[in-house]
Amino acid sequence: MQIVCMEEHSSGLWNLAKYNVKDATFIHFDAHLDIAYIGQGIIEKIEEAQTPEELRELEEILWYQPSKGFLGFHCGNFLYPAIKKGMIKHFVWVMSNEKRSHVSVFKKIITTLGGVTEEDYFSLTVNDGIIRGKLFGIDFTVLTLNELAKLSFEEEVIIDIDIDYFFDLNSKLPWIELEDFVQRIEPLLNWTELVMICNSVQSGHVPATFSFYTNYLLGLIKGEDVKKHQQEKAKIEEIIRNNSVGSFAYLEKDLKSRSLLMLNSLYQFKEEEIQAVTNELTDSYLKGLLLNFYNPQKALNCFMELESSYKGPRFLLSLGRALIRVSRFSDAVPYFEQVLELEANWMAYFSLGVCYYHLRKCDQAGTFF
Repeated sequence: MQIVCMEEHSSGLWNLAKYNVKDATFIHFDAHLDIAYIGQGIIEKIEEAQTPEELRELEEILWYQPSKGFLGFHCGNFLYPAIKKGMIKHFVWVMSNEKRSHVSVFKKIITTLGGVTEEDYFSLTVNDGIIRGKLFGIDFTVLTLNELAKLSFEEEVIIDIDIDYFFDLNSKLPWIELEDFVQRIEPLLNWTELVMICNSVQSGHVPATFSFYTNYLLGLIKGEDVKKHQQEKAKIEEIIRNNSVGSFAYLEKDLKSRSLLMLNSLYQFKEEEIQAVTNELTDSYLKGLLLNFYNPQKALNCFMELESSYKGPRFLLSLGRALIRVSRFSDAVPYFEQVLELEANWMAYFSLGVCYYHLRKCDQAGTFF
């Protein structure tokens, strides 16, 4: 059994290529689905890549940097090209947090997922708590850890674990103990040829305070002594109990780590809490991303400060969407047009449709929709 650890989950794509994975049953333990739609232009670039090294050159990390474009694959969509390249024939998403309805959550996700055909959508059925059907032309299953024991596999599987699977960023502690998790997937470990573990700290999906969790999980899978990690976790639990910490974000001493965690779980925070963090931030782009949910005019001011420095599609899209939020639709149009001059970006097309709709130019809006 090969075990591969990575910081960014997007690295999973070129690791699958490295180990020559084809037609796999792929068991995905993750807080996110990671198969967001990718435009045809980028898919063509990925399909042209013949080696893991060529794929790695198309990997996009540190999504919150304004200099970045949408020119490759990232942690939120890397499994879409994996499906397209024939690496996966059966996708099994084991959803986290068994206390919520995974069926209703998945229904919301599937209705906003690009590239899903009507045939795929109506193929999905629910029976005994398990969703089954087709998605992007392959077998697709969604369930929770409780239902996982109901599945049987007749061939080797690939196990893919994102450490963010264990964290509900609106809560104080991981929703399941790692020891319990490993015990429950032990039958799967006997059927696997490859285990991928993603740390997800750098992108703000896992608290930096818990950056040891990858090694903790790795030690449990290998049967090693994990007492050091258990003690570290116990110290964090004590801090939480003694300080009435409201969320993981407040455990972070590093301001950027705290900001990224808040950005990934914004709706749990009040405007004054966001404001308190943004008052300390010197990174105008990150500050703008945070403010855009609560004070779009201030967010716009942050982005405008950077306009002369950044011309990449990611920044232009952020600026244009901030203009939409303050109803400056005419002003937003040129920024989305600039994005499309750089790349075929579905969000830019959609945003132009929104602008022209509000400008009462429905024919043009329809073209972009």
